[in-house]
Amino acid sequence: MITTGATPASNYTVTNVLTDAAGSNCTSVKTFLLTVANQSNTTVSPTSATNILTACTNIGVTLIADGANNYSWSPSDGLSSTSGFSVIARPLATTTYTVMGSNSCSSKSATVSVTVSPLPTTTSFPTAAWNIFGFNSNTVGTNYQGFYTENGFGATGLNFDTRTRWASKDVPSNANASNGLIWQGCAKNTTGTSLSFVRTGFACGMYQLDVPAHADDFILFINGMKVAQHVGCCDVHTNLWTGVLTSNSTVEWQLIRNSAESYLQVTFTLLTQPASQTTWAGGVSNDWFNAANWCGAIPTASIDVLIPAAGPQNMPVINASGAAAKNVTINSAIPSGAFTNAVPAANLTTNAFNLDISGNWSNNGTFTPNAGTVSFVGSGSGNTISSSSSETFRNIIINKPNGITFSAGTHQVSGSLTLTSGVVAQNSTLTILHGGSVFGASNSSYVDGVITKIGNAAFTFPVGKSLLYRPIVISAPSASTDAFSA
Repeated sequence: MITTGATPASNYTVTNVLTDAAGSNCTSVKTFLLTVANQSNTTVSPTSATNILTACTNIGVTLIADGANNYSWSPSDGLSSTSGFSVIARPLATTTYTVMGSNSCSSKSATVSVTVSPLPTTTSFPTAAWNIFGFNSNTVGTNYQGFYTENGFGATGLNFDTRTRWASKDVPSNANASNGLIWQGCAKNTTGTSLSFVRTGFACGMYQLDVPAHADDFILFINGMKVAQHVGCCDVHTNLWTGVLTSNSTVEWQLIRNSAESYLQVTFTLLTQPASQTTWAGGVSNDWFNAANWCGAIPTASIDVLIPAAGPQNMPVINASGAAAKNVTINSAIPSGAFTNAVPAANLTTNAFNLDISGNWSNNGTFTPNAGTVSFVGSGSGNTISSSSSETFRNIIINKPNGITFSAGTHQVSGSLTLTSGVVAQNSTLTILHGGSVFGASNSSYVDGVITKIGNAAFTFPVGKSLLYRPIVISAPSASTDAFSA
């Protein structure tokens, strides 16, 4: 036996020549190919991957191995195959895969981590753009497919038109990147689908929302409440909704696609408000004294107050001393329309504390007095107290040297009417309810007009004329429901 040694770098041919040592000159030549099998050097690409599209059964990450002859992959979860140099991974959760590469002499492994980042939840309301969630269903929330984003445009930066991102006969999953993130997710169907456009983080103010164009159905939600809808196509809705929006408000538009063509155009107009006015928004709580609840400053004797019906997430409550305002307007309820839902009236509540008003009181909504007092104060002239229907005060103080007028509506006092200064011109209906009383009437402060008293107690009507206080006294009526006017 003959032994030889070598460290070859690649395959090569070996020739052995054998010669008879006895001198017979006989030889033998043998040639053969020496095959060199290199050690395995398994690699995989990519070395890591982020795959947010795993909800889509036809999309995944392609993994390619190299450096060996045979490959075995594990774990099998989400893999198209466990063998071969190329496989597709569609894991439902972040997974690290191992590929074992081998040849006839050795084996070596490599790993790759596929990170699954789920699509955002359909309740994710961004502050700097619209999230547009897509569903392969006419019902928003069913069969979620993916999303894209819309940065918005226009003076408010809130307007959008889907036709700038995808053609009306196309599908949202082909949304371009012209003004936001392209579609992330699975392909959408052409019909029988829906979209949800959501956003929060609005600059505090009064807005008018319009729909210049749409196909097919749309629905509008403000702070989770459905306020407008149209089952149909291809018309214009001007002033669809007007109300207050804040940094905490949420707006959702839903678009239902029933035909080959679909689009939605929406505009937001920020309405200019008087510089002297602060608008109640109620985005944080019902606290009158929390500045975050106002679009503007906390009211003072020189600042007008508007309490809108549409938009506030909480209605104001005065639960501490020091509340003041100039003119106060409480907005009325908004009736339902052909495409809009009814909105309850705005409401102001006082809880055993005082509200000083130096200007006008206009209650077209609801006032809940509890044990509170409304004082009409200051040197202003021509001020009025009005309501669109019947309102009840617990206590009223009149301290207006230049007088004040009950100009419209029905006004009731269940506690006390204190006349300190100024003549009260009564051009509406003013009633002191059973148990109520009047204090302080004089030549400088009385009621010029008709006043009604309900109850079974003796009563002095605080009436007068031409700067003369001329009270009228009645003895106690027999029933608590008896009513007398003077």
